[in-house]
Amino acid sequence: MADTLKRLAVSLRNERASSAEKKAQEAPVKMLIPLVLLIFPTIFIVIFRHIVINFIKTSF
Repeated sequence: MADTLKRLAVSLRNERASSAEKKAQEAPVKMLIPLVLLIFPTIFIVIFRHIVINFIKTSF
């Protein structure tokens, strides 16, 4: 009985590890949409705001 439980525990541990690896591989894909839609535009606004303001001031 103990041997069977040990094998079952090893099997379940391997399944959990496999599941965690699969989720870890899917995570970057799921993070890509919020990154592109929310974070990158905000970064560009913060970075280029000063450049645009200076360009407008010097053009007029």
